[in-house]
This record gives sequence, C-alpha cells and structure tokens, in this order.
Amino acid sequence: YNRNLKLQLILFILIDAVWIYGVYTDHNFWSDTAILPNYIKWIYWSVDTYFFDIPAIITLATHCTLCIKFNQYLMELVNDIINKENDLEVIISKYKSLYKSYKSEYSTSLRLSLHCYLLNMFLAIWIDTYSIQHWTSYNTMIWSIADYIWYLLVLIMYFSSSSTVCNSYHALHTKLWNHSEEYIKSNNQQQIYVLYCLHYIETFPMNICIGNFRVTTRNSVWFVCVFLVSKFLAYALVNL
Repeated sequence: YNRNLKLQLILFILIDAVWIYGVYTDHNFWSDTAILPNYIKWIYWSVDTYFFDIPAIITLATHCTLCIKFNQYLMELVNDIINKENDLEVIISKYKSLYKSYKSEYSTSLRLSLHCYLLNMFLAIWIDTYSIQHWTSYNTMIWSIADYIWYLLVLIMYFSSSSTVCNSYHALHTKLWNHSEEYIKSNNQQQIYVLYCLHYIETFPMNICIGNFRVTTRNSVWFVCVFLVSKFLAYALVNL
C-alpha cells in the first residue's frame, strides 16, 4: 500500500512538473503551434488520465474513509468521558491504539500525495480562470464550468472530512480537560495520571494538517477567502 503511494507521489510530481513547464513555456500548450511535440502531449494525457486522475480519486476516497473512521472512534472516546463509562486507563489505552492505527494507515506518502493533488488543483484553478474572458464557444464554457465544479467538489470532500477529525480531536482534548477536575476529586491517586493523559494527547495529536496548519473549519474558510482575494487582485492587475 505505502509502496504504491510512493510511486504515485513520484508520478504526481513529474506530471505537475511537465504541466507547469508546458504552461509557462508556451501558453498555447495544447495547440498545434505549441513548442512541445505531439508525442509528449500524448504521453502526458495518457499518464495524466491513468496514473494521475484515477489514482488521485482513489487516494481521496481513502482519505475520506480514514477520516470517517478516526472521527467515529474519537467521538466514542468523547462519549466515554462525558458518560464516565470507562476509567482513564481504558480511555488512554484506546487513544494509544487509535493513534498507532492513525500513524500507520494515514501515512506520509498518503498525505504528500494528497498535498500534491491539491497543489495541482490550485495551480489549475489559478491559471485556468484567466481564460474565462476568452471563452469563444459554448462547449469550451461547459467543459470549463464542469472542471470548476469538479475542483469544488474535491475541495469540499477534502476539507470537510479533514476538519471532522480535527474537530473531534479538539473535542476530546477539551472534554478531558474539563472533566479532569472531576477525575481528580473522585480519586486523588489519579491526579498525576490525568496530567499524563493530557500531556500524551497534546504530544501525539490526531490532526490532519497542511504544513503546520490544522485543517479545521475555521482555517479552511480563511484559506479559501485569502485565495479568492489574492486571485481577484491578480486578475485585476492583469486587466489594468
């Protein structure tokens, strides 16, 4: 599984490099007058379809499935704390097991593959939106709108699924902190263990991150707003 993800990550980087090179060396990348020969275009389209788009969809589906799984288990731990169904030893033991599963299943290769795919999408959105004013046919407009809808759906799937994990982890940390005083009062011997649990959860968090930024609902909204404002300013400067 991880070996296939590493191969896919390498292909993502190569495809992005060819795409960026083609766009920035010749704006008519897909036309008959483009600098790159036709056989390179054919290879690009073949690799892009079978080794980029399809694996990217599978990778995104894997990401969403794992996020649903981790969110479910984290919420079970939150309910255990609220209802006091288990002792702290049981709760922290479950969290350790869940974190181990999180590190092994949500691997670095999976995370970097998703980041490369998202980078490709943002680059495509940033560059392709300049062509809106040059739509000359109905078919071009329909295909462009379909691409933008696809980009939007992918971004919603990624950010919404990732934010559920981050929000569930934050809820677990908050509930444990809020109920720590009750655990200490009920059993003075658990005072040190409560602090250990809080320290462990803070040291080994279950967050979906892009760089150093957690993919929470608030951060996602801020990122989209900054991207749209930057794009609007760049579009305005180009058309001055």
